[in-house]
Amino acid sequence: MANRYSEDSLIEKPAINLFQSLSYSYLDCFHEIYGEKGILGREISTDISLLKQETLVNDIIKNHGNEEDYNACL
Repeated sequence: MANRYSEDSLIEKPAINLFQSLSYSYLDCFHEIYGEKGILGREISTDISLLKQETLVNDIIKNHGNEEDYNACL
């Protein structure tokens, strides 16, 4: 049973629900690579990226040549 006072239940899930209500989608990139080789452009895990879907996919294809890294985050 999940702890009802966890960060996930008090912060992460409500934030995800809020952004989804504003027509954003989200990726769970727990295993993301940071820095220059990262796919979201984040330097550290606490950075937030708000990108249009087509911008993200086009950037991955341009910088990495395929959608493998993108699909790893889905």
